[in-house]
Amino acid sequence: MYQLKQTIQSKHNNEKFSQRVQVERIEKGNRTYLKYDETMQDETVSVVLSIEENVVRIMRKGPMTMNFKFVEGVNTDTVYETVAGRHRFNIYTTDIQLKDEEIYIRYKLYEADELLGSYEYHLKKEE
Repeated sequence: MYQLKQTIQSKHNNEKFSQRVQVERIEKGNRTYLKYDETMQDETVSVVLSIEENVVRIMRKGPMTMNFKFVEGVNTDTVYETVAGRHRFNIYTTDIQLKDEEIYIRYKLYEADELLGSYEYHLKKEE
């Protein structure tokens, strides 16, 4: 089992989420994939992390679909789709730490040059 912690700091509020998830690890070439299901607002979302040298992608499918790409010190564009419509975001990754059984990402999320919030994503295998 892994412990998943996510923190959101925005103008309006600060939120922290934590849950235990069962992770399936798949090695393919120079990439590692971590697959798990997480619960977001009482909905189950399928999540796949793609990890390769200096690049991490988090892909979620469920009530919303997203594909976030994280490269430390680089702006990346992404699309976030919900039943309410499609949104374009810009991600600026400030920190990525990859260890054998632990991933930590800190990033800022922008929409049309407006900072929506600062985020932390932390997935760590339980001892």
